[in-house]
This record gives sequence, C-alpha cells and structure tokens, in this order.
Amino acid sequence: MAINSKDKQKSSSIEFMFRYADGRRLTGRYYEYDGMVRVITAHGTKATQLGGSPGYSLARLLAKELADEFSSTRPMITSACGCEDPC
Repeated sequence: MAINSKDKQKSSSIEFMFRYADGRRLTGRYYEYDGMVRVITAHGTKATQLGGSPGYSLARLLAKELADEFSSTRPMITSACGCEDPC
C-alpha cells in the first residue's frame, strides 16, 4: 500500500553545530519524519527510529558516529618527509 503524501509527516531540516568533550565540532542538518531521524553531515548520512528519544539527542549521537567512522577509515597523516615525527 502506497503512503499518501498527506499521511507522511515530514519536518523541515534543522541545522546543528555540536561540540563534543574531545574538542570536535560537527555541523550538519537533521530531519524528523515518519518516526525516524536522519542526519546529514560532511561525513555522510545516517538514520534511525526515534523511539522515545528526542530527535536532537539522536541527531547528536548519529553525527558523532558518522565522524568516528570517518576518522577510523582515514589514513594516518605523516609529515612531509614521510616519517611520523613533525619536520
């Protein structure tokens, strides 16, 4: 059964800038719709069900997960000469 556009509850995007204890700042947008929250950042997109949690809290968690996944897949940056010590 197709969902009628009248039945689909959508919100406008909400911009955020979260600061974390480790000093990172993450920016992006999140949407709440049909019992879901979707986060879009420079590191990607992630969604989950709202359940009983506030959308803002879940957006913060999802944004951090995206950043953590991104940083764990990036190669280690070395100095210009290729060693691990600063030149």
